[in-house]
Amino acid sequence: MAYTIGKMQPDFIQGRTTGLMQLIQKNGWLSAVAASGALLMGGCTMDGTTSERATWDDPGSTSHATASSDAASTDPSSSHSTNPQTVGFEIQIRNAKLEEGRVHVALFDHEQAFVDRDPPIRKTRLTAENGACTWRITDLPPGQYAVAVFQDGNGNETLDKNRLGMPVEPYGFSNHDPGKLRPPPFERAVVDCRQPVNQIEIKLR
Repeated sequence: MAYTIGKMQPDFIQGRTTGLMQLIQKNGWLSAVAASGALLMGGCTMDGTTSERATWDDPGSTSHATASSDAASTDPSSSHSTNPQTVGFEIQIRNAKLEEGRVHVALFDHEQAFVDRDPPIRKTRLTAENGACTWRITDLPPGQYAVAVFQDGNGNETLDKNRLGMPVEPYGFSNHDPGKLRPPPFERAVVDCRQPVNQIEIKLR
């Protein structure tokens, strides 16, 4: 099952209302989207098409092995939620074997999306240091979530497989036994995130 991260598509605003188009002409498309309350959508799909649910939570061109998803947080090392109605979720990733290649992490909140790998509610790309990296999310609604990870060694944003369908790049899932070849079902992969701070470790295989 290929796992492909879609890219931002600036033309997704086509078909919006005349008023929004006027905002676009006046202030630029990014400002218009923000003004209309729309989300900036990326995609995480199996076939390379774009999904309209999750946007990249990307630390950019930095080489830091830790990233925080809360833009309002001034302390990227903190996984504590600043909102009493949300929780923190720290995802520690180990055994990123490849010397090069961003680590792609996707977060899912229901079974079908996890099975299809589309669409995640959050996603990010991290750079591992000494085979490890951490994603700290500080603003999740309490609930159950599953995580899928792979390291993209050749930069094609897809988990590459051999002729037998076996992954040839490091990958892993929440609550997954690295000794097992098949991904876990959603009910086994879910992590119950209801404490102020929730933490898991995923070892890539």
